[in-house]
Amino acid sequence: MSNDEVFFLCLLTGAKEIIGIKNPIDGLSEEEAKEKWHEVSKSLYDKKMIYSNDNGDIHINDMYAKISAAISFPNIVFSYTTEEGTENCIYIKGQIYLRLERGEECEIKIYEDRNEFIAFLNQVFMFSSCENDISMEITTENMDKSLELFMEENIEGAVEIFEKAEIDKDVANVVLDVFVNNTTSKCFMGHKRNKEIPSQVILKTVKTEEGTWIFKILDNNMKICKYNIEKSLAEVMNF
Repeated sequence: MSNDEVFFLCLLTGAKEIIGIKNPIDGLSEEEAKEKWHEVSKSLYDKKMIYSNDNGDIHINDMYAKISAAISFPNIVFSYTTEEGTENCIYIKGQIYLRLERGEECEIKIYEDRNEFIAFLNQVFMFSSCENDISMEITTENMDKSLELFMEENIEGAVEIFEKAEIDKDVANVVLDVFVNNTTSKCFMGHKRNKEIPSQVILKTVKTEEGTWIFKILDNNMKICKYNIEKSLAEVMNF
């Protein structure tokens, strides 16, 4: 499917805001937007993604209705960019699990099997086993200060900020080194819509030989943790 086809399917579904899909009519005049709709709707009809009933009402075929519903009204969305520069999104809506890879075309996969989807999540977040749980919290302001000192090679000053937050200095050293120097990492933006006030989270996962670290920014705090695979997945979903 093209980006434009996904976008207009979502509009037909009733979406007001669409995460992960470019708006092809942004900046167009009303007449140009109508022309774009006619162009894309012809493609949607030709591919049998949509059809009209005897009354002329437009309907979306079942499989594509499921796709557009998940993208239009997700409970949770995670967006991230791969090493190849591909922008991907993961949409969760009830029991609908969907992955979208956005290149010249949008490649979409629906996971019918929940266990297969969980295995995919564990892979994309790079979760791995670890012997001992580690968890701590620090304000984003203090984390920024500590990282700045660490990058200036003022290790003592950087670690001291963690110590003031009652975090062991040896653990702080490891955390800062992992955050700055480990290249096996991914960043994610999470959006949650199933609450009265939508929430957002910024995540960075870093895989090491000792396990996968999660750096999770929510509001003005950063939670830093290293858990087993099952607990790690629960952590990134909790925001």
